[in-house]
Amino acid sequence: MSKRLKSWLLGVSLFFVLLFILFRLIIFFWINPIVGKILKEAVSVYSDGLYQVEYDHLKIKPLEKTLYIENFQLTFDSTRIGKDTSFRKNVFVKASAKEIELAVDNVNEMIFHRYLDIRQLFLEAPQVSLYNYRDSITESSQEPFNAFQLIKDYFDSVHVQYINIEEAGLSTRNISGKPFRDFSLEHINASVINLVVDSGTVYRNFGYPKADQFTLIVKNPEYLLPDSLFHVSAGQVAFYPIQNTVVFNNFQLSPQYEKHQFAQATGFQRTWIQGDVTELKISGINLHQLMVDNMISVQRMAVNEANLHIYRDRSRKSGKHQERKLVKEALQTVNVPFYFDTITVANASVIYEEQVPPAEVPGEVSFRQIFASIYHTSNVKSLSQKIEADVQTYFMGKSLMTLKFDFPMDSPDNWHRITGRLDAMPLNTLNQMLEPTAFASVQSGEVHALNFVIEADDEKAVGKVNFEYSDLKVALLNQKKPEEDPTLKHKVGSLIANWFVIKANNPQQDQPLREGTIYYQRNKEASMFSFWSRALLSGIKVSVGMEKDPADASASKKSDEEKKGILKKLLKKKNK
Repeated sequence: MSKRLKSWLLGVSLFFVLLFILFRLIIFFWINPIVGKILKEAVSVYSDGLYQVEYDHLKIKPLEKTLYIENFQLTFDSTRIGKDTSFRKNVFVKASAKEIELAVDNVNEMIFHRYLDIRQLFLEAPQVSLYNYRDSITESSQEPFNAFQLIKDYFDSVHVQYINIEEAGLSTRNISGKPFRDFSLEHINASVINLVVDSGTVYRNFGYPKADQFTLIVKNPEYLLPDSLFHVSAGQVAFYPIQNTVVFNNFQLSPQYEKHQFAQATGFQRTWIQGDVTELKISGINLHQLMVDNMISVQRMAVNEANLHIYRDRSRKSGKHQERKLVKEALQTVNVPFYFDTITVANASVIYEEQVPPAEVPGEVSFRQIFASIYHTSNVKSLSQKIEADVQTYFMGKSLMTLKFDFPMDSPDNWHRITGRLDAMPLNTLNQMLEPTAFASVQSGEVHALNFVIEADDEKAVGKVNFEYSDLKVALLNQKKPEEDPTLKHKVGSLIANWFVIKANNPQQDQPLREGTIYYQRNKEASMFSFWSRALLSGIKVSVGMEKDPADASASKKSDEEKKGILKKLLKKKNK
C-alpha cells in the first residue's frame, strides 16, 4: 500500500472519528438539553403548571433509537392545591424512578403518522405515591378511566412491544383525614407484551388497553389490620389480568400476641386466630364489573393446604355485649357487592381450643383433612337464591364427618338447614375436649353412627339426632381442693347428677333406637358455630339420657326432680 493511500485512509478515519465526536457533542450539548427542556415543558403545559419533572441525567442514543433517564422525579405543586379548594376532590401522583429506558422504533414517522411504536420500556425501582384529597370514597371529579384520552392529543395509536418493571413501590397518603387508611406495597414486578392503545381497542375493553400478556407480581406484601391485633402477609401475590386470575402463595393471618397473652392484651374475652394458606387461587374475575360497577364477581376460588387455629380464654370477662350475625346477615354487612360461583377447600384443618377455669390446659376440638365445595356465595339476593355447601372432614382426626349446609337467601328470619353424619369412632376420643372443659372422662364406649338434621333461625334451633353407640361409661375427674370454690363444687355435683342417668347403650337390648330431639334457644351474643354445636349437643343429651325430650314437659320436669334428688343425696354424703 502506497504512502499516499495510507495517508488518505488515515485522513478519512480521522474525519469520521471527528465527525462522530462532533455528533456526540451535538447530542450531549444541544439535542439532550432540547429534548429535556421539551419533556419538562410538555409536562408543565399539559398539567397547566401543576406537575413538574426533574432528573439527574438524560441520554439519547440515536442509532439505537433509545432514551435513557436517571433518577427521574415527577412532583406536583402541593402549595397550589392547598390554596385552591377546587383541586381538593381529586387524587394526585408523585413518582420517581432510578432508571428509565425508552426504545422507539419509528422515531422518524411517529409525528407525521400519529403512531408511536415503542420497542421497549424499562423502569427500574419506580416509586408511585397517590395523595388523596377526597372527603369520601365515592367523591371524585374525574371521568371514568379512558386510556385513549391520555394519548389522543398526540397519537391515534400507541403500540408497546415489551414493558418491564422491576422493584416498584406503590403507596397512598390520605391528606383529607377522612375514611381512608394509608398503605404501601413494595417489591412489585411487572411485564407486559404487545400493549395496544387506540380508540377502538379502548372502547372494546371498557376504557382499558389490550395486551397479549400481562403479569404483575408483588413479593412479601404486608398489612396491619385496623384494630392492630392481626397482621396479614403473603409470600407472593401474582395477578394475571389477561387470564382474569389472582394467586396468593403462603398467605398468613398472624395475631400480634401469643394466644395466652391475647385476652390480657385486649382486656376481655376475644377470639385468637392464626391461619395460613399455601395457595389461594381466584380465577374467572369479571374485571368489567369490578372496574365499572364496583362489584366483585368471581367464577372460582380455590383454597389449598390451609390451617386455622382458634383459641378462646373463658377466664377473662366478656367484652361489650353485641348480637352476633348468622350467615345471611354476616354476608350482607359487606359494603361491596360480590358473587363467588364456586369456592373449593382442599386439605384444610381447623383446631379450636377453649380455656375453662380452673383447668390448666385448654379443651380441644379438631377437624382434619377438610374438603369442601361452596356454591353461589353472594350478598346480592338476585344473584343467589340459596347458598349450598358440602363438607367432608375427619372429626378429631379419627372419624369421617360429612355435612351439608343450605342457606336460602330469601328467608326473612335467617332460616337454614344443616344435615350431617359422623362415622364410627371410640368415644374416649372426646376426652381431649371433655376433661379440661367438663371435668369428665369417657372410660369406654364406641360411636357406631351419628346422624342429625338441624333447622335453625334467628331465635332457635330444632331437629333430630340418631346417635347409635354402645358401652358408654363416664367418670368424673378429681379436682384439687374443690371445697375452696363453691361454684366448682356445685358444678361437679351437677355433673355427677347428669352423668349418673346416662344410658350405656343406644339402642338398649330389645329396644328401638332412641331418637334425640334438638331444641335450643339461641344466645344471640354467641357465634353461629357455638349456636350450631350447642344445638347438636341438646339432641345428644336426650339420646344418652342426660335430658328428656323437650317436647314432653312432664318427662322433663320429672327428669329435673330426679337429678335434684340425686344431687341432694350426693351432697349429704359429702357433708357427713
